[in-house]
Amino acid sequence: MACVSEPGQPASTGALALTINAIELDGNDDPTALDVTIRFSGFEEEGFGSLSGSVRLWFKDDGSGGERLRVSYSAAALTEQGDSLAYDFDITGGSGANGGGAFDMNGTFVIGGAGYAMSSTTFEFSAGSSQPSRGSVTLRDFLGNTVTLRARGDTFDLEFRPFGAPLPLIIPGLLWSAQRLGPG
Repeated sequence: MACVSEPGQPASTGALALTINAIELDGNDDPTALDVTIRFSGFEEEGFGSLSGSVRLWFKDDGSGGERLRVSYSAAALTEQGDSLAYDFDITGGSGANGGGAFDMNGTFVIGGAGYAMSSTTFEFSAGSSQPSRGSVTLRDFLGNTVTLRARGDTFDLEFRPFGAPLPLIIPGLLWSAQRLGPG
């Protein structure tokens, strides 16, 4: 069966399942914690592509004005106009009552048949800042080449190390704002 949101729009087919794993409410019935899983099976939108796998969202208000969050992609595959993407990774993080925060990214993904592993140290944000003040993320391709981004406040360093190279090529001091990765 195909569904459309408005007449004339492309049809969507497949199955979408939403499971509420847990929910906590405060005295005003406002959510303070939520754990949901969204599963896609054979989900397609006519003329655009397909989606399968699952995404799990977990949120918890820590009670002191801060929040913790986790987004997990499990065997999530997206095909759009012939290009394929596959995700199997987690993003975890949180914010404090002062407005600062931190997050990690770990797992694998595939873009157009090329696979990558991603691992990070914790990225930390200061209150009022939109770019990380410290932390790093490394991408490794299936050949063993790595690219590492190291946050250093208003700047970041980029390191490229081809597989087997004794030393990386380092580009230091790139401005977040010049790369359109932060405020201008």
